[in-house]
Amino acid sequence: GLAGLLSAWRHVPGQLLVAGDGPQADELRRIAPPGVRFLGRLGPEEVPALVRGARALVYPSVTFEGSPRGILEAYAAGVPVVASRIGSLPEHVEEGRSGLLVPPEDPQGWARAVARLEDDAESVRMGRAAHALWRTRYSPGPALEALVAAYRAASPASLKGVARPAEALTERATQGGSA
Repeated sequence: GLAGLLSAWRHVPGQLLVAGDGPQADELRRIAPPGVRFLGRLGPEEVPALVRGARALVYPSVTFEGSPRGILEAYAAGVPVVASRIGSLPEHVEEGRSGLLVPPEDPQGWARAVARLEDDAESVRMGRAAHALWRTRYSPGPALEALVAAYRAASPASLKGVARPAEALTERATQGGSA
């Protein structure tokens, strides 16, 4: 979905940093408007700082994603997300709270969403909500609880007697182990 986002970026005054590489990189560089900078492939140690310094993570996917790690990393850093309204992405991005959702093939919608986050107060408000959502739903304790609940629902007998994950983490932490 990056080609559509680049089309929208012609109407956005801010800078777009594109991390990653792929078979379409040369074509995307060719059609990119001013204000778009391609960073290429980044090492895993470079990504967190880039995300932390962003006003928003823009996720213009046109495919049906499962649970994109990039969205969760942005939330952990307190960064709101502008994502395609497709597949499971609306389950992760709470419209107007932790970010904004845009139809994938709507360049004007992408431009409007990005313009909305140019407002510092709006970006900070959504970033705080994104971090709160990460803390309550996606941080290690709640995520582990959800995973075990899914396993229990799929096979209750196989997990009989297994401690609740949060209790196990707390018990290990109080006994001097790492959580």
